[in-house]
Amino acid sequence: MIEKKLRVDSEKREIPVHIRLGFPIGILTSRFTEDTYDFVDWHWHEEVQYIVVLEGSFRFHIADKKYEVSSGNGIFINVHQIHKAEALEPNSAYFFIYFHPALLTSEKESYIYKTYISAILSDDFTGSITLDKTIKEDRRILNTILEMKYIYQKQDEYFELDIVSSLFQLWKYTLVCAEKKSLMKASHDLLTNNRLKKIISFINDNYATSLTLEDIADHVNLSRSECCRFFKSCVGQSLFQYILHYRVNKSIELLIHTDMSIANISHEVGFNSQSYYTKCFTSMKSKTPSQMRKQYKNKEMEEEYLERIDNI
Repeated sequence: MIEKKLRVDSEKREIPVHIRLGFPIGILTSRFTEDTYDFVDWHWHEEVQYIVVLEGSFRFHIADKKYEVSSGNGIFINVHQIHKAEALEPNSAYFFIYFHPALLTSEKESYIYKTYISAILSDDFTGSITLDKTIKEDRRILNTILEMKYIYQKQDEYFELDIVSSLFQLWKYTLVCAEKKSLMKASHDLLTNNRLKKIISFINDNYATSLTLEDIADHVNLSRSECCRFFKSCVGQSLFQYILHYRVNKSIELLIHTDMSIANISHEVGFNSQSYYTKCFTSMKSKTPSQMRKQYKNKEMEEEYLERIDNI
């Protein structure tokens, strides 16, 4: 599996890509192909996010919950929720909008914020909502997102104001949907999300070192056994498996974009030996590191050749 690269800080918080400086909203389409990427690893952001699956299907991991979402359906992800997305079919794609709630109002003492915005952003609200196109309330949200996609693509004069207007509609429909579904969550969901964020961030910062279970458990104030149990219940992998996969996926970028030796790459991403790195890599990717490097080099050469032909 190849990871889509996001701009994230040391805490795995995504650094968002906005459509305008000073206009905190991102509107993007992500297409997952065999040659680009097939998953987005764990991250979080201070924006709320709405996703509509355009083609194929995805599995979204949000803290300890997993949702499979097919074409035409979607999902809402609340602020600060650590999440991951993986394509379940080749050439799957989704469209998404994320925006900072301050776009609706930055005044936290205002009536609008207290009555309509804090309700969704509060710790008592759910971390995510699946959106089913067969349900009326959900369908209004999905349709509004697709209308915003059209507004952004067309970019008529004053289109930014049309987008803000649509955001208020989107927020209203989200409140109605949540009320219909009675989506109030238990307080332990917040603890789960924050604890998982802390573990993932710690691995991100230390994967290239001799990272131990004791280091991670101490970082989140858990016993080693409880730390292992907690992580596996959330992610579906043991900590050891996750760290191995994380290191192997980090190595792919070095294989493709640098001329570093395989031995140096293995040590750069935290493996003690090249042979063990190659064994893990081959088991996970069904090809050796050298084969993957050669595959991408050949692909680049083919693209360069086709580009030259086009320019003749």
